[in-house]
Amino acid sequence: MGLFDGLSKFGMKGNIREEIGDDLFLTSKEKELARLRALKNGNAGNDGMSEEERRLEMEKGHLFKKNIRCKCCDKIFPTLVPRSGHVKRMEPDMDLRPRCEHFDTLKYGVYHCPYCGYTSIARNFPRLSDRYRKVVEEKICSRFKPEPPIDNKDIFTYDEAIDYHKLALFTEVVKDGKASDKAYICLLIGWLYRGKREELESGTKKNEKEIELCRTEETECLQQAFEGFTRALAKETAPFAGMNDLTMEYLLATLAIETGRYDVAVRSISNIITSRSAPSRMKDKARLLKEEVLDKLRAEKQQTSV
Repeated sequence: MGLFDGLSKFGMKGNIREEIGDDLFLTSKEKELARLRALKNGNAGNDGMSEEERRLEMEKGHLFKKNIRCKCCDKIFPTLVPRSGHVKRMEPDMDLRPRCEHFDTLKYGVYHCPYCGYTSIARNFPRLSDRYRKVVEEKICSRFKPEPPIDNKDIFTYDEAIDYHKLALFTEVVKDGKASDKAYICLLIGWLYRGKREELESGTKKNEKEIELCRTEETECLQQAFEGFTRALAKETAPFAGMNDLTMEYLLATLAIETGRYDVAVRSISNIITSRSAPSRMKDKARLLKEEVLDKLRAEKQQTSV
């Protein structure tokens, strides 16, 4: 007799022991952590899973469904958010794009109401005044086709995340949002295209046409972000989409380099290096940017002299 034999008469059919596992006293959280460690170490057993399937399983394990009340239509909908204790941050890209181990948290940075279409960056989602709610209802909700909630969805693909961010950008535009907020969403979309490109490049079947399209879209988004942040720096006061003056200067320098505006890059880098309040780590990164700019200028000069 097994410990759980006889439970079928209560409707508990199937292999109960296999479902529970060998250790009766492990909590569900402990079992999940053990499973994730096994996946990380490549010891998930002879499950026949590919590396891509293992990666997706890892991503699913780092997410949970959170119920959000829509500030526009007042309905409650579920969305996917990262488990804060599971997110291990890595060294960001030079332009401050955050990187996390195992999956891209940027895909989960917006809340999207499937009932009325109101979509916004997560931190701004509850900040919808009565005046702007009427604008959103008129220009977005009245045209939006309701969708089923994401009850059966475990992750967001890059394409889904990009579409949600584009709708968040459109929402910010119809609200006449600040230039810094619109520029920040453009930046996020560019980073998402970069993440999609990296995912495609690491796959077994590379689609060069789609990879190049992602690179083109990323460049366009970064150019829009550069224009928006430039206007914001001239007209707004800190914080700029949550960033202080120095972070804004640094980000603007990186975007200027990526879009070929080396004069702006040099000016922003100089502002950081000569600032008394800039931390030493930021000044060190600014000096690296300065060397990159000088290398690019030398390369351009050599090309024009040939």
